[in-house]
Amino acid sequence: GVVHVKGELTGALKPIFSVLSGIGMEQDAAVAFNGQLTFGGGIEARFDVDTRGVGVDWWRFAPGPITDFSTNSRWILSAPASLHRIVLSVPRLAVGDLGLRVYAVARQLEREPAIDLRVSMPKQDAAKAAASVPRGLLPTIADIQAVGSLSWWLQLHVNVAHPWFSELAMQMSDKDCKITSLGKVDVLAIGGAFERKVNEDGTLLDNVTIGPKSGEWVPISQMPRWVPYAMTTTEDGSFWAHRGLNEFLLNRAVRLDLHYGRFVYGGSTLTQQLVKNLYMTRSKFLARKLEELLIVWSMERNLKKSRILEVYT
Repeated sequence: GVVHVKGELTGALKPIFSVLSGIGMEQDAAVAFNGQLTFGGGIEARFDVDTRGVGVDWWRFAPGPITDFSTNSRWILSAPASLHRIVLSVPRLAVGDLGLRVYAVARQLEREPAIDLRVSMPKQDAAKAAASVPRGLLPTIADIQAVGSLSWWLQLHVNVAHPWFSELAMQMSDKDCKITSLGKVDVLAIGGAFERKVNEDGTLLDNVTIGPKSGEWVPISQMPRWVPYAMTTTEDGSFWAHRGLNEFLLNRAVRLDLHYGRFVYGGSTLTQQLVKNLYMTRSKFLARKLEELLIVWSMERNLKKSRILEVYT
């Protein structure tokens, strides 16, 4: 049989979502949906959903609710009667002008559960995509401006029973994209004669500074020759080859964090560590990674590797 469902929730949202952990909403939040449920040898749900002011409110994701955005999406969920396999497809997920696609499969649920997730952003205008990122995700940067076009995909395999068989892969096509501004963060300043207070968990220390103007600066040319090699060997063996991210370290982080059920290892490259030391707090929020990756991406494209290593050291 087929059941058609259509409706809109506004004032009724709060009592409905108050029982759902991790959901946040603004005062004028609204959800409109239109779709159908099909039964027979299983279940299939197809829905078009529009939201306004509904998002995430989970302490592991961000320090506060992320609700300052609207979405337009199409969801397709299917599962056999035995429920041993559930497939979720979101062929259209528009966050403002930012277009995403999501595909997820949960399988072997009766034996050894595994989840495959793929999130992709088809090639699109970088300026519109940047402007659509919720400002709540950018507490440090505050604003992104970009030109050109950009596409990327991320794929994650999670083996619930055996986390060490989990795997993360990603790819970004950014040749035609350029970030023109990261708001409060000026990466180009690090390439010149700068002075900056040390950021200790979000607090700038008045009596500890770094940079060529600090008085304590030692250029890499005056360091013992073994120091840069020691830094890259112990902290980031593929520093000279990667573009800011190390897939091996990221996979190690995924497996360790899944194994322990909490954030125990970040898998950061030397460039990521420098960004955290210069700009970020030590708070382990998932959303913080977005700002970190944006700064890392800009830093790797605008500074020489030797300069990044020099500032880090």
